[in-house]
Amino acid sequence: MWPVLFEIPLPFTDNVIPIRAFGVMVALAFLLGSKLMERLLRREGFRAFGSLDSVLFWILVGVVVGARALYVIVQNHEFSGRWIDAIRIDKGGMVMYGGMIGAVTFGIWKTVREKLPLWQVADAGGIGGALGLGVGRIGCLLVGDDYGKVCDASFPLAIKFSTRFESGSFLGINIPANNGNLAGDHQGMWLHPTQVYMSLNGFLLCAVLYWLWKRKAFHGQVFWMFVFLKAITRSIIEFYRDDDDRGALGPLSTSQFLGIVTGVIALAMIWHLSRNQKLRVDPASRWSAPDAA
Repeated sequence: MWPVLFEIPLPFTDNVIPIRAFGVMVALAFLLGSKLMERLLRREGFRAFGSLDSVLFWILVGVVVGARALYVIVQNHEFSGRWIDAIRIDKGGMVMYGGMIGAVTFGIWKTVREKLPLWQVADAGGIGGALGLGVGRIGCLLVGDDYGKVCDASFPLAIKFSTRFESGSFLGINIPANNGNLAGDHQGMWLHPTQVYMSLNGFLLCAVLYWLWKRKAFHGQVFWMFVFLKAITRSIIEFYRDDDDRGALGPLSTSQFLGIVTGVIALAMIWHLSRNQKLRVDPASRWSAPDAA
């Protein structure tokens, strides 16, 4: 749709540096999500922002490593005989559920290592992460990735990515022919805009989690509700997607399978934390550690 935002010409050559929409939106997603996370922690009286910066750095590393690792696992046939390409992220190939798992894993490890209150940081991180999902998925729309199933042209949100010779359309916006978008063999067809569904889902989760954050009964409740709600909503959206990068395990897509696993873990952790944290959050002064975790 708009895979390259603009190009920077290199002096004294005919070459240019393309500024790609997906990379820009992912960077913006991380920036806005991080700033929201910091703002929420500041409201709770948090002051160790030097340590938090280190946590955020490792979260970013986790996103990249996790997203690439899951893509390589799901699409392992692409790397047969040339496994060195598995680390070539410049060639593309990410599964963002893996990015979320990587971010959570690296983030928890670094938060504990920095001796920060884990679940209070995680609660703010869940809200910031949801905002990041909403913003980042706009990048998927701009490049035509994570596209949906064929639908009727009369569907109000239907999108048609251009082919080499024919233009496409979305909400009356013309997508020029030979646009450079992805959309695989679905170019030129009217599709469900699953990128928009996932983006709106991220923004909705952010709003719901912020509402819960102001009323949470124990630390960690917001973060694990994020994991649980993400698992449910993403699994529903998967029914409308039709790209091969998802992978599959029997009748379930990779994301649906992971959604079941992470959803069960989230419910178990909500139950565990609600029983083992004696602290009940005081909205007037919430920055205090629970008696047990």
